[in-house]
Amino acid sequence: MVCPRCSTELKTGARFCPKCGAGLPRWTGRLANGDVLIDRYVVVRPLARGGMGAVYLATDRRLGDAPVALKEMTGLHQPGDTDAWERAVGEFRREASLLARLSHPNLPRVIDQFRHDENEFLVMEYVEGQTLRAEMEGRAEPLALETVIDWMRQLTNVLQYLHNQNPPIIYRDLKPPNIMLRPDGRIALIDFGIARLFKHGQEGDTVIYGTPGYAPPEQYGFGQTDHRSDIYSLAMVIHELLTRFEPAKRESTRPPLAHNLRNTVPPALSEVLHRAMHPDPADRYQSMRDFQMAVDNSLNQNQVAALPDATVLHQATIAKPKAANWWWLALALVGLGLIGFLLARTFGVFSPEVQPTSVAQITPSLAEPTPIEATAVPIVIGPAPPGMLAIPGGTFVIGSDAGSPNEQPVGRGYLPTFYIDRTEVTVAAYRACVEQQRCSEPVDRSSLTVADYYDNAQYAEYPMINVSWQQALTYCQAQNKRLPSEAEWERAARGAEGRIYPWGDQWDASLLNAWGAGVAGDTQAVGSYPNGATPEGVLDLAGNVWEWTSSLDLPYPYNAADGREVPTQPGSRIVRGSFSGTNPENARAAVRERRDPELPLNIIGFRCVTNDFYVPEGMDFIAGGRWTMGATAEDLAHYKEVYDWQGLQNEEPATPISTTAFYLDRTEVTNQAYAEFINATDRAAPTNSFDPVGLSLWLPDRTVPISLSQHPVVNVTWDDARSYCEWRGKRLPTEAEWERAARGDQRTIFPWGDQADASLLNNKDFGPGRTMPVGTLPNAGPYGTLDLAGNVWEWTQSLYIPYPYHPNDGRELPTGAGSRVLRGGSWFDDLMSAHTTGRNSFRPDLANINVGFRCAQDVAP
Repeated sequence: MVCPRCSTELKTGARFCPKCGAGLPRWTGRLANGDVLIDRYVVVRPLARGGMGAVYLATDRRLGDAPVALKEMTGLHQPGDTDAWERAVGEFRREASLLARLSHPNLPRVIDQFRHDENEFLVMEYVEGQTLRAEMEGRAEPLALETVIDWMRQLTNVLQYLHNQNPPIIYRDLKPPNIMLRPDGRIALIDFGIARLFKHGQEGDTVIYGTPGYAPPEQYGFGQTDHRSDIYSLAMVIHELLTRFEPAKRESTRPPLAHNLRNTVPPALSEVLHRAMHPDPADRYQSMRDFQMAVDNSLNQNQVAALPDATVLHQATIAKPKAANWWWLALALVGLGLIGFLLARTFGVFSPEVQPTSVAQITPSLAEPTPIEATAVPIVIGPAPPGMLAIPGGTFVIGSDAGSPNEQPVGRGYLPTFYIDRTEVTVAAYRACVEQQRCSEPVDRSSLTVADYYDNAQYAEYPMINVSWQQALTYCQAQNKRLPSEAEWERAARGAEGRIYPWGDQWDASLLNAWGAGVAGDTQAVGSYPNGATPEGVLDLAGNVWEWTSSLDLPYPYNAADGREVPTQPGSRIVRGSFSGTNPENARAAVRERRDPELPLNIIGFRCVTNDFYVPEGMDFIAGGRWTMGATAEDLAHYKEVYDWQGLQNEEPATPISTTAFYLDRTEVTNQAYAEFINATDRAAPTNSFDPVGLSLWLPDRTVPISLSQHPVVNVTWDDARSYCEWRGKRLPTEAEWERAARGDQRTIFPWGDQADASLLNNKDFGPGRTMPVGTLPNAGPYGTLDLAGNVWEWTQSLYIPYPYHPNDGRELPTGAGSRVLRGGSWFDDLMSAHTTGRNSFRPDLANINVGFRCAQDVAP
């Protein structure tokens, strides 16, 4: 260590040079193993040291020696510049407080912030796993596209979360060494925002911070960073993960197109990444959501590779009767290619019939087993997003040899489940998108007969018209959706059986807005013809307006991998469904028309689709079904033999029951969330005179210290819990629903399986002797729900009544007298309390330091 002014050798830890008197920077990375800071944190070993500070692995004495990451702030200032140091400290503390309020599955939690020996420290959750750099270096083969896209979705989600903060948090140093991969597959950003915490102005913001190659040009002094800087860096990371091409360590250099380096990368995805890495921020995607939507669309548009004909596949199925198993699918990927598999997950597979015939001749063959289904992803039908309907996955017919030549040859295909708008997008919905500045106004604002169609509130619920193909696509993307392919559109309109019209095979002019049906030859309000719906309930798929699809006008047989679904390809796009001037021939669901994508017309509208079913933020979808609740005699005997658990007769008899689908909070309700409730409703903060480990430290302003903000709220009565859930528009789960979420159909002993695992459970045997922040442990149940075992007992709606369970015997009445059921065990209890069939009772007017709750919500019909 030498003085930067006169080069005199200095003692470790010196604050001033003894020769020239210069003040010296606060050096970092000097802590020794075993050092104790503020009588709480014990240094175990250094983890990293760099220009922005040092990071140590430490243990927290107050949390039972739980591992934490201890980050030491470096002093980015010239020797003797005390003012700069104090400014840095002030900003560090302000932003440390901001970061401590963040809560996201892909962010390590901030636990504490303090000063020690004149240096500043930040204490964060210790993230186990390895960096993406180590993951890449440890593999001989390239990373699978599916894996990289999964990581990217996690990264765009967390970066969008940071960008949405007030003020926005810009990461600015995204690179594989700063991204951790946890053992459970979750991504975690480490060292996020640390450079930002000490900036003193624009120059420091744009010159000092970032990593060459991954940082965009504006971080080299060519402009101010913003959220688009993170988009650039993320694209660089994804490009490297896919191609192993290290970013050039030169300013403003974009790497070669990804598909030119690895031919299995879809060209459309390659183009999206290239745009995201544009040197000019204005030419990149303008939000993380737009970037992710473009990536999803690029994959969707490259749907599938062609399959062999159905006859050959059927023979293969006979030879290998277990072809539907996933190990067989892995072998099939070798022949089909990884890209084909990924695309099939979204849009499915298609093949022309060996001998094209009419719809009526093809329909019976669909009842026979088809090997196309063996290559498909298992059908999952979850709750449709608001305003949408589920179209179940399966095989179906596309095309017709009874119509024009462009409908031939007839093909048979497979599509996974998707969700489609019930009606065309309305004028009101599109205007809202314009007002949000995510969509552009139409140039022509009239319909066939109405001059002020777009501006007149009378037509708010009429279909939006006069939009180009790109305007329609932009609207769908703004809703986190996309335009349907023509295959999806036809599947929704014709069903698996290949109907001629959406409602059936017979023409009926009263079921649609069509010429000669008594209307004025113009659009009608969406949903005006409910009797013309498909069996799933989709409306207006015939008549009213033509509808844009994502598909280029290319001849059949339909093959999504032939470029017809690439959004950047020039050419006419397909519209479907006809308009108010239609007739029996043009209203057929197989009819295809082509239109100039840049030409908006007053007879063309659109609707959107998605592959994602709806789940409220922070909740999990728990599937309905018939299952067995409680423990059998064999279960109890097993518990006794393996774990020596006794006295569990309140868990029998096991009873077959049915539960409908519902949503359940992914974690227990936190102190931070409960603080919002009591401050909004003027309800008293939880209290308990017995609080030996300081879990209920509520402050006068009805908040808790930052270190407890993400811990589960405790010391709440049953009525407190019920009132909170109702305030959120939810309810307490029944004990049947709670057990369903914890066990699923597998009837496991613990939510994660049948083996006790100390790394997955916070109880008195394995935990720190107090609650832990929610979601800390990777102990997900069958539906992804966390902390269903340990941490805190959880209130349920149910009265404590002996089994057999029956929902209508009075146990679910909110006014019933008696104790209520607790489930899940806690940090204060033993292993037996954490098994999935375990039941405990507690008076509803009492509260305790180991009792919390989570909420459930009904799935809308």
